Amino acid sequence: KMTGQLARSMRWVAETAAANVYNRAWNSSYLGADGKVLAATDHPLLRGSTFANTPASAGALSVTTLKAALNYFKKSVGHEGAPIIMTPKILLIPPDLEFTANEILKTNGMPYSADNTINPVEGALQIVVNNFLTSTTAWFVLASKHDMNFFWRTRPAGAPEGSDDPF
Repeated sequence: KMTGQLARSMRWVAETAAANVYNRAWNSSYLGADGKVLAATDHPLLRGSTFANTPASAGALSVTTLKAALNYFKKSVGHEGAPIIMTPKILLIPPDLEFTANEILKTNGMPYSADNTINPVEGALQIVVNNFLTSTTAWFVLASKHDMNFFWRTRPAGAPEGSDDPF
């Protein structure tokens, strides 16, 4: 019984640490290598300009804000200002936004409308609910290949050989 509780506690710590990257995205106590928070509107580029990876004013999850995020995502640039070819694949959300995300991404017609308009974001992203996100309103769009990966410095003892999950 105690062994199971310890394993669950270790899992909770690992999940919390991984989610804290997003939980602290706007927290000025946690700066990245460029001296900016993760969700900054002024990440410095090598050639002197800046790039925002978040809108100037955040919006609640909706068809309109999701369309804007997808368009903006496709215009992302790297450190030198050159376009990055990445396709948005994941909508990372807290449990509080799960129903809203399903209404937006899994509806043929435009959600919350009686018009016969197609839903331009239907099926555009995979919904990933993370129970360790602390904000009830923050949401994130990720590519399938991104640099937001979790790595173990020292893997906890007891992980099955060849397993990615030590619990």
